[in-house]
Amino acid sequence: MSKLIMSLVVLTGMLVGGFYIFNNYIYHEKQAGEAVSTELERDIYSDKFIDESIGITFDYVAGPDGYAIDDLSAFIGEDLIIEVVKVYRIMNAIEKYELENSEGGREGPPAIQFMVFRNDLNQTASEWVKAFPSFSNVEMVIGDVDYNFIVDGASAVRYTTDGLYVTDNVVLTSDNFIYHFTGSYHEIDSTIHQDFEAIIDSIEFITNTSAPLKVPKIIISSPVINQKVSNPIPVTGQAQGSWFFEATAPMVVVNWDGLIIGESYIEADGEWMTEDMVSFHGVINYSLPVDSYSNSGTLIIHRTNPSGLPEHDAAIEIPIVLDS
Repeated sequence: MSKLIMSLVVLTGMLVGGFYIFNNYIYHEKQAGEAVSTELERDIYSDKFIDESIGITFDYVAGPDGYAIDDLSAFIGEDLIIEVVKVYRIMNAIEKYELENSEGGREGPPAIQFMVFRNDLNQTASEWVKAFPSFSNVEMVIGDVDYNFIVDGASAVRYTTDGLYVTDNVVLTSDNFIYHFTGSYHEIDSTIHQDFEAIIDSIEFITNTSAPLKVPKIIISSPVINQKVSNPIPVTGQAQGSWFFEATAPMVVVNWDGLIIGESYIEADGEWMTEDMVSFHGVINYSLPVDSYSNSGTLIIHRTNPSGLPEHDAAIEIPIVLDS
C-alpha cells in the first residue's frame, strides 16, 4: 500500500511539474508572438524629412503609429548666448494627441528633438559641446563621451545624459551650423530608441540651392567665449579677405543691455584683397561703470560693408566677462 501511495505522489508531481513547464512554454511563446505581431502591426511608413535652409535630411517613421514632426522655432527665446536657428520636435503621433488633449499639467512623454545653432565661431562638434554646456547638457553625462563618432562622413560627438529620462545626444557640424539631436527613452530596447538610431543612421547633408550669399569665414583666437577680460582687450584671429575693406573692419564692445561701451577696429596683417584666410589683430578699450548691473558683455566684430547692402552685412559675437 505504501508503495502505491508513493507512486501516486510521484506521478502527481510529474503531472503538475509537466503542466507548469508546458504552461510556461505556452506563455513565453505567446509573449514572443505578441512582441513580433505588435511590431508588424504598427501602422507606419517611411518618410523623409528635408529642410534645405539648414542643409539636412533624414528618414523617419511616419503614420498613425509613427511620429509627427513639429517646427517649434517660433518659441525660440531672445537674448540667448548663441543663435538658435531651428527647433524641431519628433513625437509619437498618438502620445502627441494624448498630451495635447490632456487636462492639467503633466510631464511629456519621451521624444526626439533636434536644435540647429548658427556656428559663427566655426567650432568643431567637440569644441561646441564643451563651450556651451547649458545647451549640450554634457555636464549631466553618464558613461563615456565618444568624440570620434561619424555622421555622413562628418565628425560628431555622441554621449548619454541623465534627467527625467535617459537621453542619447548626437552633436554634429556642417557648413555654418551645429546640429544637436536628442532622443529620450525609458528602456534602451524601446521602440523610440531604435527609431532614434535609425534617424541618426540616415542623416545626410544637402546643398541649399536657394541659399543667400555665403558669409565669409572668420575665426576668433582671442578672446575666447566667456573669458574674463580687462582694458585693453587684445583681439586676434583670422578672416577671409572679403571681411575687410582697406584692410580694416569695425568692432565694438556692448554691455549686458546692448549699449555700446567701446569702439575700435581690427586690422589685417597682410594682403587683404584675397578670398584666403588672413590673420588680423586689434585692441579695444571699454568703459564699464563700477556700479553696473552686470559685468556680462559681448565683443562684436562686423564685416566692413561699404556697399551698405543688407545682404553683405555680417558679424560675429563673442560673449565675455568684463572686469570693472
